[in-house]
Amino acid sequence: QSEKEGEDTVLTYRQFWEDIPLFNCQVQMNYTGNVLVAMTGGRRLTGVPEEIVSTKQISVATALMRFYNGVKELGDACTRIEEIRQGYIVTSAITEPIPMIPVWQVVTDTCTYQLDTLTGQLSRVP
Repeated sequence: QSEKEGEDTVLTYRQFWEDIPLFNCQVQMNYTGNVLVAMTGGRRLTGVPEEIVSTKQISVATALMRFYNGVKELGDACTRIEEIRQGYIVTSAITEPIPMIPVWQVVTDTCTYQLDTLTGQLSRVP
């Protein structure tokens, strides 16, 4: 992903696992002109992930209801969903394997949210 504002450019590189994005495994490279001035983020998945089959994801209908109720609980408002992206977030762990949580990234007309599809927990994406 590339964002340009005047002489400043921000390039965002995100890691994928089996063609599915890992939303919090990314690095942002900030350029002024052709000069790299900063790198932020820098998290990546290491090792070989293994699927955990013991936990079942919530249904699509339940996920949509959790999204709706979560937006209300956060005190937010939106009038439409523009996009839903399936992906994972990688949680910190001291030991292997590192848990990968399946999530929906829901882009609305006002904000981007992340919905944990195991628990139904909703949070804003900064």
